[in-house]
Amino acid sequence: MDMHDVQPVLYQRFKRVLQKQSLFHAYLFTGGFFSFEFAIWIAQSLFCQQAEQHLACGKCRNCQLIAANDFSDVQLIQPTGNTIKVNQVRELISEMSQTGVEGNQRVFIIKSVDLLSSSAANALLKFIEEPSPNTYLFLLTNQLGQVLPTIQSRTQIIPFRKNILGFSEALKQQDILPSKADLLANVTNHMSDAQLLNESQWFNQGTQLIQQWVSDLSNRNKLSFVSVGAKLVPIFDDKDKQKIAFNLIAYYFEKQMLSTKDSLLSANLFKAEKKFQFNVSFQNCLEMLVIDSLWR
Repeated sequence: MDMHDVQPVLYQRFKRVLQKQSLFHAYLFTGGFFSFEFAIWIAQSLFCQQAEQHLACGKCRNCQLIAANDFSDVQLIQPTGNTIKVNQVRELISEMSQTGVEGNQRVFIIKSVDLLSSSAANALLKFIEEPSPNTYLFLLTNQLGQVLPTIQSRTQIIPFRKNILGFSEALKQQDILPSKADLLANVTNHMSDAQLLNESQWFNQGTQLIQQWVSDLSNRNKLSFVSVGAKLVPIFDDKDKQKIAFNLIAYYFEKQMLSTKDSLLSANLFKAEKKFQFNVSFQNCLEMLVIDSLWR
């Protein structure tokens, strides 16, 4: 997928940065929509063996290895469980102090930087404040407010706004049906996630259940309360699936609002999602959403 299709404004901006060879040493990518793929594209552009005007070809050995997370000078750091631990950051800082294997540059990408423990965040600040030459750091987050203010102030913050139309068109080019492409473009932020869900039986089944549940709730059907525990919870049985469920509910709520002009459901969904973010159980959040929508 070409970055200029899904993030055209940022593509033009970083195209100029790459061509001028004026890349900053630390970026904070916020919003999540193709931010990881964008960081990979920048890394590929730095190491591409067949680059044209300093832009990645996407086909050479280095580009392919970077895409497969198998390139020694591009390192990816992800949370272990619900946090990024200080020992992960210390290992990262040790790596940063070493010279590159394939060249004189190194790239480090940290996913979900908002999950840094306080000690890990403070350790990372040392590199950001005193960067090693030819070393580039890309911090990714969907929760900017949870990122340490001192990290925010020492990085260039780049918002990744969602381009649903461009994403949907790209999914259609992957032979995904138009209606399914529109749904996936609304509920995911990455091509790999969309492709995985498109082939997942639980997602197809869960989508049908959510669609019916939203219809029942919109029609003030009290069975929507029972359906939470009886139908939705067994399908959306872990945190990642439950986040997808909230996205599906938002998608079908929006469609419902277009026909009914009823904003109550969306307001109640916002409250339910907030509770979910504070570790209230998925079932309790949806049951309270039903109660707020039907009986209050």
